[in-house]
Amino acid sequence: MAIPTKRYFYDRTILGLQDAYPNIDWKIQPREVFLVIDDIVNAMAKENYFENWKLTGANTDEAYITTWADDAALTVTDVTDQPSYLTFPSIYAALPMNNGIVEIWPLNYEYGSVKIRRHEDIRRTRHLMSGNMQGQLGGFPRGILFVFDQVDVGKNYGTSFGMRLVIKDSSAISETAPFPVAADKAEEIIKRAIEFFTNKRVKPTDVIRDRNDAVVRN
Repeated sequence: MAIPTKRYFYDRTILGLQDAYPNIDWKIQPREVFLVIDDIVNAMAKENYFENWKLTGANTDEAYITTWADDAALTVTDVTDQPSYLTFPSIYAALPMNNGIVEIWPLNYEYGSVKIRRHEDIRRTRHLMSGNMQGQLGGFPRGILFVFDQVDVGKNYGTSFGMRLVIKDSSAISETAPFPVAADKAEEIIKRAIEFFTNKRVKPTDVIRDRNDAVVRN
């Protein structure tokens, strides 16, 4: 089973509320649900619920290194007569020398990690004997894409790639990208989200315009 997306957690949360209270119009905005899910996941990451979310030190600006692999692996796109590419699943931290991209590798373990280069490196070495990096696979980030320096990467190396990125929190992950949380914690996330909105509904309305009812951000 492919790993669910953030949208999956939203849909399950709304469905759980509707099942529990079928005659109530909750009028919950999607953005509010996504904020709550992000808060829950970030809190659980800090509580070490997820082995693939690691809080690191100053070298990565106190950010998370988040892993997309196995069921959450990314699929390479091959384009006829054009370099193959991957679509980044998240906005990674802007660190010098593209260090927000920690690692990219084909899940076919016959091959090593992808060499992360800058676009100018590829232009500068294209006509040198070392330009093909002795057959090693490399590439560079371009906007939301990681562009390989070869064509037919999916055909030659395999269609599935792992990726590790430095991201500040789960809000940087789009709602349609794989949400890299442990499968056995998915129900816990949904349960916490449903409980949040259930508890919020039963609380008396606060008519004072202050920040006491705001979603607590991490």
